[in-house]
Amino acid sequence: DRKVSLTSMPYGESEILLQRDLPKDLELYVRLQGNVVGKQTINVEYFGKATSFDINVVDKVTAYTIFNNADSTLTLYYGTYREGAVLGIYTMDTLRYRVKTAIIDPSYKDFKPENTDDMFNNYTTMTEIAGLEYLNTEKDTSMQFMFHNCDLLVDIDLSHFNTENVQNMSFMFAECRNLSALDLTSFNTAKVYNMESMFSDNRNVSRIYVGDGWNVDIVTSAY
Repeated sequence: DRKVSLTSMPYGESEILLQRDLPKDLELYVRLQGNVVGKQTINVEYFGKATSFDINVVDKVTAYTIFNNADSTLTLYYGTYREGAVLGIYTMDTLRYRVKTAIIDPSYKDFKPENTDDMFNNYTTMTEIAGLEYLNTEKDTSMQFMFHNCDLLVDIDLSHFNTENVQNMSFMFAECRNLSALDLTSFNTAKVYNMESMFSDNRNVSRIYVGDGWNVDIVTSAY
């Protein structure tokens, strides 16, 4: 019943060397977990004999991202994965600081995430998010750090946001230092209890627009 876990960096390699006597009859069970789809190779060498297995990871409808090195564009899709895509709503941490433009593909409208925490957190070189109207947030309960430290953004189109189920908006726009205004007239905050540092260090924001749905009755943290 002994288990060994092996972790590798994205697009990297790892190995385990078992330095002890092992039975000659050994069963190997492998379960792959992670957020990089496509072909994965497992190499096994045992008593001087080597073999390898190729496994195609994840063939299902899912959210995924693709980064284009040529123009530093990150595109978010929902559908059957593509080779080299990264599963989920995030890209790899090593790419966050290289994204200049994020594009949400129309296919995303069929995806209903239950939280968008950190979705664009620390995209410090990103100057534009296109297609936010395709981000379906009707089931979203948490948006903390969603746009945190998007330092070069000058505008965020939030006109299509459905926030009626969101409970946590802490640090949502914190450190977006180039925004001059925020239009939150589409926001319904009746269920939000946490707005901690929601607008922290928005040093250039001079106007925040809210509508009839703005409600802070149950907010317990807003500093």
